[in-house]
Amino acid sequence: TGGAAERALTAAIQAQLTRPVVDLAGQTSLGVLAAVLQRAALVLGPDCGPLHLAVALGTPTVHLFGPSDPTRFGPYGPPDRHLVVRAAVACPACQRYGYTPDQDHPHICMAAITPEMVLAAVRALSTATSLPRWL
Repeated sequence: TGGAAERALTAAIQAQLTRPVVDLAGQTSLGVLAAVLQRAALVLGPDCGPLHLAVALGTPTVHLFGPSDPTRFGPYGPPDRHLVVRAAVACPACQRYGYTPDQDHPHICMAAITPEMVLAAVRALSTATSLPRWL
């Protein structure tokens, strides 16, 4: 997903990838987004609406959880098709009313999620489902 304002960020990420990808940030309607999610082999991202839509469509997902509670807001679907990645850190800043993370003060719990943790979840999901073995 993403908006037009995030195109510079998505272009920078795309420039670092070794395989071709399609950047649809800011270019999809809800219907097109649903079609893309339904056809995806896997959807990975933070706890957000599009990830829950992917669950509803039956697409395997990896959810990155920070300050919210995955037992309350996590994916409602078969646990072998929807995995949660969460760092085991206390996040006292989130307990403050009105705390808004920014570039200088990010969510500690999100920053603690490592690429290795995410890759392990993707590989586990790939083993448990019929995902392509591209990792």
